[in-house]
Amino acid sequence: MRTSTANDPIPIILADETRDNSTAGRASATHAQHRVAPREDRTQYAALSDREREVLVLVAEGYSATEIGEQLLISPKTVETYKQRVSEKLALHRRSEYVQFCLRLDLLHAHPQKDLVSLSASPDHPDWSVP
Repeated sequence: MRTSTANDPIPIILADETRDNSTAGRASATHAQHRVAPREDRTQYAALSDREREVLVLVAEGYSATEIGEQLLISPKTVETYKQRVSEKLALHRRSEYVQFCLRLDLLHAHPQKDLVSLSASPDHPDWSVP
């Protein structure tokens, strides 16, 4: 029977091994947790107020507190309060965690942008400019 060596690209798992500490094993366990997470995520999301939901998505989209405040017609300090409430309720502390949470619930969607192909093909277009 062959055993794993440090130079093996894929660790060999022996029949009597009960723990898998490999990167693939940890990733698989994490993936399994995410398959269960959406129900819990939906429950947590439902517990948020409408304003907290708006702030959650806008933070995940990359807007600053000032930009969010301008969009929602509230002060940046109020936005920070909503962010704090969301952080406490959902245990999210970094923007990347906001993004992951929103992706799991399919809350992020592409925003319509100008058709860059047609702009680049038509120098007479009023929005066309050379950098």
